[in-house]
Amino acid sequence: MSRLRRFRMDERGGAVVEFALILPIMLLVLLATVELVQAAEAQRRTSHVAYAIADVVTQSARVTDNDLRVIFTGGTLLMEPLPAATLGQRIISVTADQNGQITTDWVSQAPQGAYAGTQPATVPYGTLPPGVTAIVADVSYTFHPGVKAVMPDGFRLQKRAVLMPRTAQQVTRR
Repeated sequence: MSRLRRFRMDERGGAVVEFALILPIMLLVLLATVELVQAAEAQRRTSHVAYAIADVVTQSARVTDNDLRVIFTGGTLLMEPLPAATLGQRIISVTADQNGQITTDWVSQAPQGAYAGTQPATVPYGTLPPGVTAIVADVSYTFHPGVKAVMPDGFRLQKRAVLMPRTAQQVTRR
């Protein structure tokens, strides 16, 4: 039997060749799974921050700028171990008048700072019954995958939580 024929009939290296062909696909699937799990964790934490900061604000009848800074710091800490550099938090107190029209009472946001004034209502008309006040927490987070080639700019996750004050008709800001 010639050497060439023996070489063609030899099947000992077949598994190695098949493994070499499938390895890149297996690594891609593993990497995609890791990124998907991290994105799901970022979404879960974004949602948790929105509900947590709204919940803390609704437990008081009155909040100060310092209280809000502490609440925003807590929201940032809830994002750990994810980097919080792209986390945006905003708390809005809104009231529905007797006609159901929603007006903004006060707004505070981080990291841009705090401001008061007339802001467009962030709750759709008819969401709140007339005369009711609510605290709206808007949280946004830009998730950047570990592999920048897939999505270099990342993608934005947003969550809104609307809760009613617990200890007073309205949470005021001093």
